[in-house]
Amino acid sequence: MNGVGAAKCVDCIPGQFQDQEGNESCIKCARGREFDVEMGVGISPDFCLACGKGQYQSEPGSTFCLPCLTGTFQNVTGSSLCKICPIGYSNGETKKETTCSPCKAGKFQDNNKQANCKGTINTIEHDFGIVLRLLIFFFV
Repeated sequence: MNGVGAAKCVDCIPGQFQDQEGNESCIKCARGREFDVEMGVGISPDFCLACGKGQYQSEPGSTFCLPCLTGTFQNVTGSSLCKICPIGYSNGETKKETTCSPCKAGKFQDNNKQANCKGTINTIEHDFGIVLRLLIFFFV
């Protein structure tokens, strides 16, 4: 190129970088990464940081990671999705979940992607039976 009629070079936008000279476009940060906006203009793929545990980013070129929410988790860095807590497990009601825990003895969970385990079926039936007997006693 001789520079005659050449367009002016522009900075890569946040979420993108270009580490070589003479290119016509920028490269988006990969899925599972966020662009470190404190670094300013992207001149290196090192500016694309891996999402932490409990986070993910499914879109390339992002400037932020998203938290794994209730019923999901992520136990590795640099992920593009969160894993679902399986049946028999839960993980509370917080954000940035890194694990799911098995339901303790006397509790169960018959659905996946849940925040809490349920009480035993026997306990629920027992409590219902007590309430029913009290209603019969007072109204009969």
